[in-house]
Order: sequence, then C-alpha cells, then structure tokens
Amino acid sequence: MRSNWLRNMVLLILVGVTSSIGAPRETSTLDTCKNVDFRVTNGLNVSIDIKQIKYFNQSENRWETENVKNGSERCNKGQVCEMTKEDIGGAENQRLTRIIFVYEKVGSNVTYESPAFVPQDPVCKGEKIFGYKQGWKIVPSTSTATSGAGACKAQFDYTNGRDTDISLTGIKYLMAGKWKTMKFGEFGNFFGTTRRIYDKCAPGQVCTKSDKESKVLSVPYDDTWYHIPDARGADITKIIFLYRYNISTVGNDWSKDIESRVFVPANPRCVDGTTYGHGQVWTIGG
Repeated sequence: MRSNWLRNMVLLILVGVTSSIGAPRETSTLDTCKNVDFRVTNGLNVSIDIKQIKYFNQSENRWETENVKNGSERCNKGQVCEMTKEDIGGAENQRLTRIIFVYEKVGSNVTYESPAFVPQDPVCKGEKIFGYKQGWKIVPSTSTATSGAGACKAQFDYTNGRDTDISLTGIKYLMAGKWKTMKFGEFGNFFGTTRRIYDKCAPGQVCTKSDKESKVLSVPYDDTWYHIPDARGADITKIIFLYRYNISTVGNDWSKDIESRVFVPANPRCVDGTTYGHGQVWTIGG
C-alpha cells in the first residue's frame, strides 16, 4: 500500500514539474514599464510614420518589438517627435540598451529601420523619456530599408575562380536581418522537350547572371532582369551564390548545388536595374 502511495506522489510531482517547464512565460502587469516616452528627430527631407519601436533588453539578452500605441506616429521633416505613454511589457527595471525606430516615408510602402540609438541611462522606469537631451536623429545615411514596395529587377556580376565551367542556380540574400532564398529558372520547354538550363561561365571569366538565357526556352522573364520578391527599395546587405560546376571535360555532367562565400554589396539598396557585384570582383570558388 505504502509503495503505491509513494509511486503516485512521485508521478504527481513529475507532472507538476513538466507542466511548469512547458508553460509559456507570463508577463505580469506589475512588470510593465508604463507611460514611457521615446524622443527622436526626423532628419529626413520627407515626413515619416513611425510604426514600431524595437529595443534590446540586455537583462533578458533579446530583442523585442512594440507597436506604437496609436498604430502610427506622424513625424514631419525636421520635427522632434515623441511616442508618448507607451507601455513596455516585462521591462520594468530592465536595461534597454539599444533602441531602433521602424518607420515608413509618407506615401511609400517601404519600411525602414533607424540606426540603433544607445540610451545614456538604459534602465526602464515609469514616466521615463528615452532619448531625452541625447539628440537622436533619423538621417538617410544611417537608415536601412527592411522591406520593399514590390519586386526589384536586378542582376549579378561574378567571376569564375574555378578551373571548370560553373552555373548559378540561385542566391541566398540577407534582407531585414533574415536570410531568404531565390532559385533561378532551371527548366524550360525547348521544342516540346523539358530541358535543364545551364548558363555556363568559363574559368576566369567575368559573367553577368541575368534572365536573358531563359528567353529561348520560354521560361518567364522580363528583359534581362531577375525579380527579387518584396525587395524594391530595400537593402540587401549580404549575398551567397548557389552554383554547380561541370565535372565532365567533354559534356554536361554537373555537381550538386554548392554555396559560395558571403559577398557584401557596396551599395545594398535594390532599385530596378541594380547589378550587384558590379566593379567589386566577386570571385566564386577562388
């Protein structure tokens, strides 16, 4: 009898521990840093709508995002603006060591992030004003576009550093802090037969990867540009090429996809007609 009682008690304790571990972290209203203001100057030549505030909670070692209380705060050019009476969940007495303002230019669907501003006194307390007497200012040279207004037409310059032909099959690109992948068109209908497309780049050759190779095979194209989704006006800050190399010296016997090293565009902003890597000597496999 006693052994059954002990076994049941152990099971109840284990169930309670498991439930506690699996339970989501709850934020008490007592932990909320209430009625906080954020002050920043619009140094752009256009009015902006500030949508969100991102902050790094050093005490929790993580980034958090808060929507502006009214959904959007209009800040005219040259104006010192305040997001007032914001409640920051779980941040009372926490150290918020970096602040970023997420905004759109009025009349644009492009989302930008300001640089990360550093509070002199990062501890969050009720009625605090972040940016007070610090001269935080949003200017074009330090803002980063994080999402664009539609697809961006672009192409890519690169050099083949291998001793055999290579063919690009796609790219990975870093936009808004997230890696995305775009595969290039690989198949087309050639006189009724589906055929794989390989736009070969010879050893040592400087090549431009565009969509022009796809025309004869009826793969969707627009002149010679690839359409990078949701990137028009956004910043693509890093690029990795996906490529294959020709194993055969007499035919077309291609390897599996390989990733190149990471390349950093000198001008990351994607506008229609951008050629990433132009003048930078991006060498694949070298």
